[in-house]
Amino acid sequence: MLEIEEYFSSGISAYVKEVDAINPVYEGIVIRCGVDFLDTPYSRAVLRAAIRKVINRIIAPWQQEGNLPVLGYSFNLQQLHDRISEMKFVKNITHLSVVRLVQENQDNTHRFKEYSELTDTICPSVPYAVLVPVREHLINQQVNKPFGIEDMSIHEHFIIWQDETGKP
Repeated sequence: MLEIEEYFSSGISAYVKEVDAINPVYEGIVIRCGVDFLDTPYSRAVLRAAIRKVINRIIAPWQQEGNLPVLGYSFNLQQLHDRISEMKFVKNITHLSVVRLVQENQDNTHRFKEYSELTDTICPSVPYAVLVPVREHLINQQVNKPFGIEDMSIHEHFIIWQDETGKP
């Protein structure tokens, strides 16, 4: 980061006091989706994988194309709903919500926020953040209650809180 700061410092106005280069913040996005499927010869696992691919493209369109992440990119629930509804094997969407997982500060504490209105826009918490999809979304699981600990999985989006003493 120091090299980047030095590079930009050499060519900027004298009125700029300081150049500070920082790493982006990556915020995990979990989709909770209840879907009724039409009759099809494909297994439910194949259908969920197809939905997962569409979801990931909405969350991070740059990712599948091998491009660089886009700082500040946002999307809304209506876009997600429309894209899933357009899939030929989707009969009905019974539930759709987005959970954004955000790391707080440098102390590894996390918070999450769930969005469930079609008019909600999901945007990063800071301008230098990048939204990234988690490995597994919650498709056709029990989604009639708010996101909670029973929806999380270790090494994916499970957050263990510690108090000031470092004890869980």
